[in-house]
Amino acid sequence: MDLWNNNVGRKYNKKSKNRQELVQLLKIALKNGELIISLDDLRKHMKSMSMRAIKTLWGPSSIHI
Repeated sequence: MDLWNNNVGRKYNKKSKNRQELVQLLKIALKNGELIISLDDLRKHMKSMSMRAIKTLWGPSSIHI
C-alpha cells in the first residue's frame, strides 16, 4: 500500500509547481480513488512501478522473468 501511494505522490509531484498545488492534486487523487486507503484494496504496488524502480529497491537479482 505505501509503495503504491508513494508512487502516486511522486507522479503528482512531477506535475505540480509547488507544495500547495501538490496538496490539491493529491486531494483530487484521493477523491478519485487513485490512492489505496484500505488493506482490503486488491491493487498491488508492482503494477505502478517500473522495472527500474523494482530493481533499485530489491536489486537486479530479484527480477526473474
